[in-house]
Amino acid sequence: MNLREIIIEERKRNGWPEKNIDKIGIKIFAENTAEGTGWRMAEIEDRYINSLKELEQMSQNPRLLNKKRIHAIRKQLGKDEPYHRCGPAPYHFYFSYAAVVFLDGGPMDLVISLLEHSLALKPDYQPALQMKQNLRDYYMI
Repeated sequence: MNLREIIIEERKRNGWPEKNIDKIGIKIFAENTAEGTGWRMAEIEDRYINSLKELEQMSQNPRLLNKKRIHAIRKQLGKDEPYHRCGPAPYHFYFSYAAVVFLDGGPMDLVISLLEHSLALKPDYQPALQMKQNLRDYYMI
């Protein structure tokens, strides 16, 4: 079966009205263009940088510590991970992600896994090495 036939068959199974079963079209949205992709990439990068700045402010001023915001940043990093995986510095992303998971009270095995992923990409990345050593010393892992 070609794609058209597969779509029509699926529509029949799902009870589409007979008059619409064979109407197949494509819509082009701004995010499907090269320019739209560039905007989306810039949006992800800006959000990441702003999140890191926000976390830095929280670390410098404990009164700004906001657990809900940390949790929201963690969820966003998880969502944006596929982009950062092939970005210019994935080792930094995985280190940052590990730190946010730790701050959010996430499972220690996930924190260690993210740090190990960072170190697999750049074995001499000092922040990840230091964090992993600190966790080993404190939690005896």
